[in-house]
Amino acid sequence: MFKRMKRALHLSEIVDICISENVSPSEVCKQVPSRVMEDVVFVVDSKKVDMHDMTTDDHGIYGKHSSPSQKFWVLFSEKDKVSSIQTNVHEEPEGEEYLLRRYYSWHQTKGIKRTVMKVQKQGETMQYVIIQYRVSKDIVKPTCSSDTGFGRSETYIRTKPSVLQKVKHLSHESPKVIIATLSKEAGGPIHAKSASAIPRDRRQIYNALAKVDRFKSKNTGPNKVPRFDKLLTMMAQGTFVQDVSFHVKKRGAHSQTFPNTFATTKNSIRWIRTFCSGQCPESQVNIDMTYNVGPYFLTSLTFGHPMFVYKSNRIK
Repeated sequence: MFKRMKRALHLSEIVDICISENVSPSEVCKQVPSRVMEDVVFVVDSKKVDMHDMTTDDHGIYGKHSSPSQKFWVLFSEKDKVSSIQTNVHEEPEGEEYLLRRYYSWHQTKGIKRTVMKVQKQGETMQYVIIQYRVSKDIVKPTCSSDTGFGRSETYIRTKPSVLQKVKHLSHESPKVIIATLSKEAGGPIHAKSASAIPRDRRQIYNALAKVDRFKSKNTGPNKVPRFDKLLTMMAQGTFVQDVSFHVKKRGAHSQTFPNTFATTKNSIRWIRTFCSGQCPESQVNIDMTYNVGPYFLTSLTFGHPMFVYKSNRIK
């Protein structure tokens, strides 16, 4: 942390930090500040932190944004110290030209404002970038929810762009392995310094790799004709496939038949009725998200079996 302050920084203060670099090394951040809930100014080293990660602060969604820029000229003395700063010059300016970019963001929770300030010279960003937070005193915790479009909301934390770039470098691995690798690199789900350092879910992995040419381990040959008769035979046996229904989708002049299959063992059905129903159920059924696996979709249903307990705590 650089300093606590309520007001916005003046241009002379920004120049003193970004150009003159009058900052103690102990006051410079080498990672993105997160969960900030007070009026404070941070100075971030852009050589240690990816510029695209500067706004991933675990605060969720910022609703409004503004990004004004300002040209100014700095005249240096013989000892390379700033002697004067010029703005709004109508005649021929003196000194070296710089560009100040401010990125204002207002959180969807009213009372939280974030400003990212960086100075550029001939398109190159100076080493130090300033991030300032101004937070109202009556705010306890910002809202990090996002509307899913289905009449409900869920917690949303933006993943760092540098993490998504690492996902693309690991495109030869499965989504499960990619999440495990990046989670371990960040310190694990419990010890990770920021939730934005870990991919959100497998769907985010699939989206990140959508335009990446992934290596296929083997050629499975031409598409096989679906054997609906085999599926119906398995349903008649009742060992695993419990129910099959069909629906037809028309695509232009052609139509295609798709099966909907419910597969489980009779033991699993009996356990769900025994442990997950009644007034005081011992377990709870969980329906997992739908995965797009190859040419079909999979939705899994799971529950915690009371037979299995923690060795250290048999109550759990």
